[in-house]
Amino acid sequence: MKSLFLTTLLMLTLIAVQAQWSSNPGDNLQLTDLGGEDVISKTGICPNGDVYIGFFASQLGNYNVRLQRLDHQGNLLWNDNGILVSDHPSMTWLTDWDMTADAENNAILTWQDIRNGGNNNIVIYKISPDGEFLWGEDGISLSNSSAFDVAPKVTVTAQNNVVVAWQSDNTIIRQKISPDGSLLWGSSGIVLSGSNNFTWPQLMPVGDDDVIMKYFEDSGPPNAPTRHVFAQRFTSDGSPVWGFPTVISNAGGISAWTQIFPFINDGNDGFFIAWHDDRDFNNRSSAFVHHIDADGNPTLQANGVEVSGNAGMNHFYPALSKPENDPHIYVLWNEVNGDQNQWGIYGQKVSAAGDLKWGANGKAIIPVTTHAVLPQMGLQHGDDIILVYEDYFNGVETSLKAFRLDAEGDFVWENESVFICSVQSSKVHLDVSEWHQNQWVMSWEDDRSGGVDIYAQNLLPTGEIGPAAAEGTLNGTITLINGTADLSLTEIAAGDVSTFAEADGNYSLSLPAGTYEVAATNPYAETLIESDVEILENETTTLDFELNVNRTDMIIKALDQYGNPVFYPGANLEVAFSGPEGNYDAIFNDEVLVYEQMLYGEYTGTATLDLLEPVEAEATIDADNNELVFEFIIGGLNESAAAMKISIAPNPVTNQSWFNIFSRTNQKFSVWLTNNKGQQIGNVQNLKIQQGENQFLINEYFPLSKIKNGIYMLQLQSQSQFKNIKLIINN
Repeated sequence: MKSLFLTTLLMLTLIAVQAQWSSNPGDNLQLTDLGGEDVISKTGICPNGDVYIGFFASQLGNYNVRLQRLDHQGNLLWNDNGILVSDHPSMTWLTDWDMTADAENNAILTWQDIRNGGNNNIVIYKISPDGEFLWGEDGISLSNSSAFDVAPKVTVTAQNNVVVAWQSDNTIIRQKISPDGSLLWGSSGIVLSGSNNFTWPQLMPVGDDDVIMKYFEDSGPPNAPTRHVFAQRFTSDGSPVWGFPTVISNAGGISAWTQIFPFINDGNDGFFIAWHDDRDFNNRSSAFVHHIDADGNPTLQANGVEVSGNAGMNHFYPALSKPENDPHIYVLWNEVNGDQNQWGIYGQKVSAAGDLKWGANGKAIIPVTTHAVLPQMGLQHGDDIILVYEDYFNGVETSLKAFRLDAEGDFVWENESVFICSVQSSKVHLDVSEWHQNQWVMSWEDDRSGGVDIYAQNLLPTGEIGPAAAEGTLNGTITLINGTADLSLTEIAAGDVSTFAEADGNYSLSLPAGTYEVAATNPYAETLIESDVEILENETTTLDFELNVNRTDMIIKALDQYGNPVFYPGANLEVAFSGPEGNYDAIFNDEVLVYEQMLYGEYTGTATLDLLEPVEAEATIDADNNELVFEFIIGGLNESAAAMKISIAPNPVTNQSWFNIFSRTNQKFSVWLTNNKGQQIGNVQNLKIQQGENQFLINEYFPLSKIKNGIYMLQLQSQSQFKNIKLIINN
């Protein structure tokens, strides 16, 4: 009995080892051996870390749909070759399809087949972790028409509703399905149509239950269309959010075969998107990147930013990476010569303003040679970017590799690039999952065994492959004492993983199991570091931080004795002051100066205005006060003698506008009219002011018909007084 027990234990151990993610790039996890052609795999990762891999399997002359489920370690959770999802009849050739996982760890699969009278129609299935068909053994038919319905895309919203979009002849149809399988946008969905063809939708979930859809509007022949790219955000009921679809590019030059773009969330429910086109029609393709914010506004130049100005080369297949805490977007592309017999991989770092940070032509990551390479997928981890790419042995057979770069474009891993798969074979339709529980998972079709089978492999952020440490969750709340600040500026970092708190101070961070030093940093508060924080597999650790605010935005003002700002355009108003962290000086160009993130403490300084005597001030900057105020006594008179009030009515001025002056004394003034650059337009000398109310018709002193429209400053100065007031001329 003991011998039998040991033998059984050894067999189970052997099976588990063989089924786990391989640590050998020459021995990836084989998922199928059905003897036919297994193709177009899709990879979906679940909230609990499990992985679904779906694929088409050619069996008995039909492409059946099958599905396999694996755990976080790569162990097969269902029988070899997975479960049969559908053996309904399909076309003898295939188009793209899609799969994802929902919030309850169910697989959502959608494709087209010809079960309904030989016509291509869209179906969708929901499969539970136990292999149960939650929307019926035949799924849900989303269309049933003679139209050519193909290439569906699917996503899941934050409310766990499913949204699907697909091409139907020259239109796009959208449908929304509730968790119980109800069709929420009518039995036929919502149709996007027009005089042109609408093609190749892609979906992105945003907000609580909205989606953004990218799509093409094509005109001209199908094999050589004039292809323009648009996007629209849709509400929970399918209504458009933005007044008009946002133009991503209407420059043209996008080929019929350029269909699915890199399309990623910017972290604020806007998106980045990239593509290549030949808008100049010079047989040289250029790569472009664009950013659209959550309100549908393009934030970069029209039709995207060109990432390389090297007109002598092609810039194909851009991939995108967006580290969470980095305002830049990173683009990596295939640098290919005009004859398309030399290849390299180049990169560009693009600022939020569209500036090219790695030079006008980008940075060579893999220099151009006769050795072919092909970018596949951009990823991000911490502050770094990762590219998965194919490295060719010949014109067909490749290996799979990856490299990791820092924010300067330098290699992070010791060996620069690493093998994901070192086997010399044909690899097609690579599909890479989202990051989850310390790994990415990818699958592809591979002919290494003679037939075409599905293989899978994981990748760790260290550049290693093989079983990953399971993750736990660190969450908590940031609170502030001794002042106020923006809680969303607080960064929580553990190891090389970090996140920012929400506006209410809550945060959550997924980390591989282990012991960490966790830091909470806010630019307006003292940094706190907590050591020996233990993260356990599949458990949640709570860690709250109470940060002591010790900085604020300091406001510097220069006022007269009545509390009015003394600044006016053209004034020579300067300030110099010192505080706990050094000395500062500045020239006013507005009524106040603002210094951000100034340390609490004592501040003293001096301000000067034109030829007046310097004024000194001091203040304690803390949670109760953030102002350093300099008070000028204009003319040195006491309040009762110096008080004067001025106004203009009406303003904007007309030929009947009056300049009203109330003065406590009889005085003579010089009056200047200056523009917003401080240039003098006209002046009046020795204007007599009587005690009490005074009125002057502006047009008599400064003929308005001879002055351009704009904002001007009317300035009065006597031996004891100085005043100014803005007026607007709009003839």
